[in-house]
Amino acid sequence: MTLQTKDILHKGLQRFWSSAGQDKRGISASWAQHAAAILVHLYKAHSLDDLLGGYGRHRKIKRLTGHVRRYSIELNANWRITFDCLDPDTGAVTNVDIEDLHRSGGAQRR
Repeated sequence: MTLQTKDILHKGLQRFWSSAGQDKRGISASWAQHAAAILVHLYKAHSLDDLLGGYGRHRKIKRLTGHVRRYSIELNANWRITFDCLDPDTGAVTNVDIEDLHRSGGAQRR
């Protein structure tokens, strides 16, 4: 599995991933450790079951209400990394974003 920069919508998260966690511009510095672990988890998954297990279970991956293939994983109290899992057999993810699901309307950027 590969997580490519083009699969990440959030510009700060793109820089963070492409710099191997060195460039934290655009994300909260307090999120860096969890964001790195989440991105590595998304990168290493070989199926939807892999995504939902291990670190995904620990950080509470959930399917977003009203979405067929969109999931969220807890970054901190209010913020989530959201993503689409288009193929449950491969665990391929795309449209990775950072969203505040507690704001009015929840995940609406995607």
